[in-house]
Amino acid sequence: MSIQAKVSPLAQSVTSAAPIAIPDNGILTLTQSSNIVLDIAPESVTGYEKSGADLIVQLKSGESLRIANFYAEGQPASQLYLVDRDKLLAVDLPPVAADGPLVAGYVPQETPAGFESLTGTDGTIAGLSPGGALLAGAAIIGGGVAIANSNGGGGGGGDSSVQPDTTAPAPASGLQIAPDGSSISGTAEPGATVGIDSNGDGQTDVSVVVGSDGKFQIPLDPPLTNGETVSVVVTDPAGNSSPPATVQAPDFPDAPQINPSNGSSLSGTAQPGSTVVLTDGNGNPIGQTTVDSNGNWSYTPDSPLPDGTVINAVVVDAAGNSGPPASTIIDGVAPAAPVINPSNGTELSGTAEPNSTVTLTDGSGNPIGQVTADGNGNWTYTPTTPIADGTVINVVAQDAVGNTSAPTSTTVDAQAPAAPVVNPSNGTTINGTAEPGSTVTLTDGNGNPIGQVTADGSGNWSFTPGTPLPDGTVVNATATDPAGNTGGQG
Repeated sequence: MSIQAKVSPLAQSVTSAAPIAIPDNGILTLTQSSNIVLDIAPESVTGYEKSGADLIVQLKSGESLRIANFYAEGQPASQLYLVDRDKLLAVDLPPVAADGPLVAGYVPQETPAGFESLTGTDGTIAGLSPGGALLAGAAIIGGGVAIANSNGGGGGGGDSSVQPDTTAPAPASGLQIAPDGSSISGTAEPGATVGIDSNGDGQTDVSVVVGSDGKFQIPLDPPLTNGETVSVVVTDPAGNSSPPATVQAPDFPDAPQINPSNGSSLSGTAQPGSTVVLTDGNGNPIGQTTVDSNGNWSYTPDSPLPDGTVINAVVVDAAGNSGPPASTIIDGVAPAAPVINPSNGTELSGTAEPNSTVTLTDGSGNPIGQVTADGNGNWTYTPTTPIADGTVINVVAQDAVGNTSAPTSTTVDAQAPAAPVVNPSNGTTINGTAEPGSTVTLTDGNGNPIGQVTADGSGNWSFTPGTPLPDGTVVNATATDPAGNTGGQG
């Protein structure tokens, strides 16, 4: 297969590119998105097909030509041109398409193709079929082809030079971005390429060829909804570019912030002056409110919302644009009453609902302190000075949405228990009495540990060592109550 072709980057004129011969295997490989001109009349083409990143041009001769990397990943699609009566003919192909046959249209251009065309107006060379024309053309291409725009002469033929097209097309007009930011449309020179830059980096993000009616539409994925300034440049087939035209994308509000709630009131933050619309999980309306100048909003329903109700909040700005939703779930269940351990007043501790706020007061309601339970529910509070013996300590837990538990109480015990009684022993068993519930600790005369045991509800205790204690061993015993007070030695 021998066919003339010209290739240039999208931003450059393809007519001034030097002609090349398509390799015999029929594959033209691109290194970037490009303008490609094939010296083939449209009548010689039966169809177009996308195969991965490649474009396949099917010819009436039964042959096919593959343009590799026509749809280069991460780049705008290439632009294909044919030749009709020595002038460029833009092939209008989808910029993005699935594999398979493509629907194509043709947009005539006024720009000379710049070939010494081998084809006639009907796509043939005198008396030859299209396939024969390609073979006949091979002989000419093999011997070299004169490049267009060279001066002709002789026999009064006049000046056959073609003046280059250096006139920039008009900027795109009538630019509009869809209300949901999903596409941009407008009008421009038919057959020109429209490229958009949506992030201000000066690079073309996506481009299309303008239809014969002068209209274009470019999908935007993802949609532009943050007030982006989109720059649009029109480039004609000769490579001339228009001044940029700009259009502003819609600016949708951000999702609101909604605080945890027990259902008695709803609050949060959002764009100042916007409206917050509240619905339940089934889309039923709950209410709406206006965000103040500091960005705060609140709404109080006529009756508290039930526990477990899903709350969706959406911000609507003055232009009617809605942002993405934010959600929370009503927590109307109070935490369980906290646990407070016995205390001698030097430290208070216990457990509560994880991350809840534990508030401590005395028997008269006077504040003692406040602390937050950790992720495992444990809490500890150390007063500046020990709390007096006999003081009543009340404790409540409050969760993040304001639900408060029932109280729990204890009384400070700062009195040490009496010294325990140790009965005479032959060393096989040691027993005696101590304050009920206290911990009895046994050591020998040198302070070495022997064992530990808890006195029962009647104050009795008994300990059996692993081996009998030797005769004459001194046994000392102390009692420590649940509040941590330790009595004298018995």
